[in-house]
Amino acid sequence: MTFSTSPALLLFPLLLGMAQFLSDRINIERSRFRQHLASFGAAIAITYLLLVLLPEAYSSGFTVPAYVPLLLGFVAIHLLEKFVYKKFSGRYSLHKLRTYHDELHAAIIFSYHFMLGAILMDLLAGDFRAGVLFVPPLLMFTTIGNWSVHHHYVTQNHPLRLLLASSTLLGSLSTLVFAYPASLQRLFISLVGGILLFIIVRESLPKEKEGKPALFVLGVAAYTLLILMSQ
Repeated sequence: MTFSTSPALLLFPLLLGMAQFLSDRINIERSRFRQHLASFGAAIAITYLLLVLLPEAYSSGFTVPAYVPLLLGFVAIHLLEKFVYKKFSGRYSLHKLRTYHDELHAAIIFSYHFMLGAILMDLLAGDFRAGVLFVPPLLMFTTIGNWSVHHHYVTQNHPLRLLLASSTLLGSLSTLVFAYPASLQRLFISLVGGILLFIIVRESLPKEKEGKPALFVLGVAAYTLLILMSQ
């Protein structure tokens, strides 16, 4: 990446940060079109993950050790949800002991979106069209569920809300300061890929009778076509 091209590229992580900051106002979970958006969003996300992001992570060749970070990303988020988020649903335990639930949650959100920012900037600089196709799924997942900043403890803490909303932009800016080696970028992609896979399966894909199968198929077909056209 060159400094001459970076300012324009930063518009994309800036857009994601703005969407994240305003996630409490644009949260699709309150929309009557929630099932439509969830089905379509899950479709484009899983399509991009399988056809672009993971092939990028293993562009140097698939090996079992290279696959481990993907598995670790998925397993780590699952364990955190089961043993931390579910066990300590409130900020304090029954015995008034600090559980640091909110602090841990904020740290995970920041780290995840920081890596997303670094990945997005790398993709935009290397293959602009493929990078742009990463933005719509990210817009969806930065505004819903446990990965947005519309949680009560965040909305009441304005400096924390601004910091978390800036995490994607900070991750992108970090690529201008540090020349991340390709191996580290692939590690970021693999870890984020595991987390994204968990989010799609656990939070995004409509359960049982919910969702719109036709929109899911349409999303897969449309994004597959766009990805093939961008090659």
